[in-house]
Amino acid sequence: GPMVHGTGRTLQFEHGGSNEGYICHVIHFPALGRGAAVMTNSDAGGSLTKEILYAIAKEYQWPDYGPREVAPIALDSASVQQLVGEYPVPSTLTDGKRVSQILRMEGAVLTVEVPGFVPKSSLVALADDVLLAPETGFEFRIMRDRRGRVSGLDIGNARLTKAR
Repeated sequence: GPMVHGTGRTLQFEHGGSNEGYICHVIHFPALGRGAAVMTNSDAGGSLTKEILYAIAKEYQWPDYGPREVAPIALDSASVQQLVGEYPVPSTLTDGKRVSQILRMEGAVLTVEVPGFVPKSSLVALADDVLLAPETGFEFRIMRDRRGRVSGLDIGNARLTKAR
């Protein structure tokens, strides 16, 4: 759904969307009377829309909008292997469709995708319990059971339990 951030001059409304074959994102700063909408004709257009919006933000001096600086950390291989798997998405978030978020290792890179909804992107660890998809900005909090094993992911608007 739509998101609202900031206050006063930095207040911004934004919303992204996708369907098979396109990705879009719109942002508006009411106090500035400025904004932009970007639409790509590709399932992999998410990173491109952000780069276009960052360039517009720089040119038009949008306050508090730009790429996020991160300092990734390395996770040990056992932790990474625990993350790999399927995380079913609640049907209330997918109009009743049965879909899952899939985490895989591709070479040395941990990736995430929701086939048909969110294209594949890489993940980086920001902390032992926090992952970030830099291309989309999605942040994932790792949930663990009492024994410390990965039990699911919290993505802010949903808690996804790992399929066994």
